[in-house]
Amino acid sequence: MPLPVILFAVLTMPFLLNDIGFIWATNAAQWLGVDYATKILVIGVIVAHPILRQSARGSLTWPRPMLIAVVGVLAVTVFSIVGLTWIDNLGLDAVTALQAFQGIDQTWVVIFDLTAGLALTAVAEELVFRRLYLETFATILPRTSLYLVSAAIFAAIHWSNGLGTVAGAFVIGLMLLWLTRRTGTLLPAIAAHYVIKLVLFWP
Repeated sequence: MPLPVILFAVLTMPFLLNDIGFIWATNAAQWLGVDYATKILVIGVIVAHPILRQSARGSLTWPRPMLIAVVGVLAVTVFSIVGLTWIDNLGLDAVTALQAFQGIDQTWVVIFDLTAGLALTAVAEELVFRRLYLETFATILPRTSLYLVSAAIFAAIHWSNGLGTVAGAFVIGLMLLWLTRRTGTLLPAIAAHYVIKLVLFWP
C-alpha cells in the first residue's frame, strides 16, 4: 500500500521553505543552521513515524548487483559534476540566484560541513526524494511521469539557487531515481549525492 501523498507533501515542505531562511541568512552560521535544522527535522520525523521508519530501514540494504551499483555511482557522479560545471560556466545562477552560500572562514567548520553536513544532506534528501517518493508514487504514476515528477520536485527544492542549479537538479534527480530503482537500494544514490556535493563545495 503506497504512503499517503499528504505525508510526502509534509516531508517536502521543509526543503521548500528552508530557502527562505537561506535568503535571509547574513553569515555562514545562519546559513548552515537553517540547512542542518531542516535535514535534522525531516530525519527526526522519519525516525519518529513507524511507517516511515520501517520504509527508511528497508531502503538501506546492500545493492545488487554490486557492479551496476559501482558503475552507476561513478557514471552519475561524473556526469553530474561535468554537467553542473558546464551550467555554472553559463552564468545562469549568477543572474537568477536569490541567495548565495556564505563563505566559511573557520577550518573546523569547513571540515564538519564537508563530512557530517554533506552526509546529512545526502541521507535526508535521498530518503525523501527517492525512497519515500517511490513508496508514495510508484504504483500511482506511469514510468515516464514517475521520473519527471520526481525530478521536478527535486529541482523545485533548489528554487533559490538560480535557474542553472534548478536545471542541474532536475537532471540529477532523474539519474538518482534511476540508480535507486536499478539497484533496489538507496545506498548508491546517497554515495553519488555525497560525492557530487563534496566536489562542488570543496574549497
